[in-house]
Amino acid sequence: MSILDSFRDLIGLTNVKDDLERLNKYITNFNGNYEKELTLIYDNLTLIKSNDTDIKTQIDTLAVSIKEINDRVKLIQSGTEFENLLDSKLSNVNLIYTKRWIFKKENTVPINITDFIKNCNSLPKLSSLKTIYEDKITYVYDNYEEHQIPDFWQLNFETNKLRKADCEDVSFYRIGLARRIGEKNVFAAIGLYNGGGHMFTIYYRDGKTFILEATSNTYKELEIPNNDFKQKIGNYLIYYIFNENKTWQVNQKDVINFGELGIEIK
Repeated sequence: MSILDSFRDLIGLTNVKDDLERLNKYITNFNGNYEKELTLIYDNLTLIKSNDTDIKTQIDTLAVSIKEINDRVKLIQSGTEFENLLDSKLSNVNLIYTKRWIFKKENTVPINITDFIKNCNSLPKLSSLKTIYEDKITYVYDNYEEHQIPDFWQLNFETNKLRKADCEDVSFYRIGLARRIGEKNVFAAIGLYNGGGHMFTIYYRDGKTFILEATSNTYKELEIPNNDFKQKIGNYLIYYIFNENKTWQVNQKDVINFGELGIEIK
């Protein structure tokens, strides 16, 4: 029986005490999948009438619990909960990519790396996070002869048009697609994979964080235990995490030559 079925029983005052207990279990074990039904219940709790003081007290308590859950759902959906978690653990920095040019190679434009995520309005709307990560982008290494720099960062509309990219390009692209469907909890990460410089994405859900490899064209989660971003996670090590609002420093860089890549720390 769903939460909504339980609520219908409550409205009819059928087995009220049993239904209250069932509903309370749903709320206690809430995992983020029932926010629409919880909202409906919260909006209609005033319809439940009973002369039983104990039942009325339980209903009032449930109303408070549901409101708290709804408030948290809004926080999660906006990405703010994960931002707050990162703020509590890490410090903020500004990273500027200095090698981007638009029309002429001689005229570079310094861009805050957070702006690469904001560049998503021209992207299509796919159906889910799974389909976003299964949207095939061919991995290619940067063409030095064409760009005259070791690592040229594409904008999202370029990746969508070319259908080929390297790790940072496809990471921005996956995040941009996520934003198009209202998913705010996918962030970018700069770090190492098997000891080499790499960019990938991370996803926050139900209080847990997962690495999502953007280049694989598959949806596969690798959990970051205890949200400890400083540790090595499988073959990954994180230096920075960022979204369209902020950049957080995780570990001190020790291998990547950021200057050669055109990244400056402000």
